[in-house]
Amino acid sequence: MSVRVALCGCGGMGQRHIKGMQKLRAAGRLSFELVAVCDLFNESAERAADLAADLLGRRPAVHTDLRTLRDVDAVILTTSPETHAELGIAALQMGMHVLVEKPMTLTVSEGRRLVQAADAHGRKLAVAENYRRDPSNRLAKALLDAGAIGQPYLSIQSTSGGGERVAITPWRHRRAKGGIIVDMGIHYADLQEFYLGQIDRVVGMNALVDRERIDAQGQRHPSDSEDVMAGVARFQNGALLHYLMNRAGRGAGHFVRTIHGTGGS
Repeated sequence: MSVRVALCGCGGMGQRHIKGMQKLRAAGRLSFELVAVCDLFNESAERAADLAADLLGRRPAVHTDLRTLRDVDAVILTTSPETHAELGIAALQMGMHVLVEKPMTLTVSEGRRLVQAADAHGRKLAVAENYRRDPSNRLAKALLDAGAIGQPYLSIQSTSGGGERVAITPWRHRRAKGGIIVDMGIHYADLQEFYLGQIDRVVGMNALVDRERIDAQGQRHPSDSEDVMAGVARFQNGALLHYLMNRAGRGAGHFVRTIHGTGGS
């Protein structure tokens, strides 16, 4: 029996999910049906419905309010990050399972509320974090689990670059949307827990260097979200994590991801 799915959030990320559904169908793994698309902007929802019709062979119903959805088993949330908690909880209360794009929520308290709602209503809640599903990262995980480097005791994740340029879109530099550190840094944070298990203690600091960002056309955009972060964490297994992210880096940039174990790295 096919799972009846609605897509809520019909911008660029929502359209990428529709294209992903097409690839699942081509691989013979499509066990669900996109029955509805939803966006505050009707034009965006209509465009997504047209895309779904072209790629999936059926045009889903168009909605502008998640609360009007009917006969839906699960919803994919690809809306702006600050809406994830409110919409996710509403969907769970309506009896739908929820797959939410990263970041799951903007605060720990919101995340806990979302998890509690899933538990209270007996529904599945998952985060669409794609980095852990990359074949190279799955291979690294398998090697770690097989003991290829012995017992891991230190992981280093450090990246610097970007300068004053806009990272993809200006909204990623706004605090109300989560900011660039949350939007991009969540990928690496999730990978660390994928590799080494749950983190149980974190100490960190952050800073805002660039209060304006320049896009590819030379236009300036306000930036009020931290763009530098340095932290240390401890995993439940005792391993340590050094995590640095600098999205204001000029000059020489770098990217380092290394896990040290008792038998190698």
